[in-house]
Amino acid sequence: VAGAFFQAISEMNHTASYPVQPRTFKQIVGECNPAFQGYSQQDSHDFMRTLLDALHEDLNRVTKRTDNLPEIVSKGKTDEEVASEAWNQYKTNNDSILVDTFA
Repeated sequence: VAGAFFQAISEMNHTASYPVQPRTFKQIVGECNPAFQGYSQQDSHDFMRTLLDALHEDLNRVTKRTDNLPEIVSKGKTDEEVASEAWNQYKTNNDSILVDTFA
């Protein structure tokens, strides 16, 4: 998805004199989420969620995911401590430029 997205954006930036038809990009997004196959109208929010999730997966710097992470115990801890543990646990498997940018 990241490569097709980059290609579509590049075409839009370099071809101001004629319309761009990002067919390859649309096809790849449709492979990620079958709701976007075909030509029926879809919700833009759903499209952005699908796109951002697929970009995150493509750009994730974590190459080996950790399964069975321990449960976070909140008893006796402040909200800040629990939140910090949860964030660190999330970052164990999720470390992309999208996480850096939006989280």
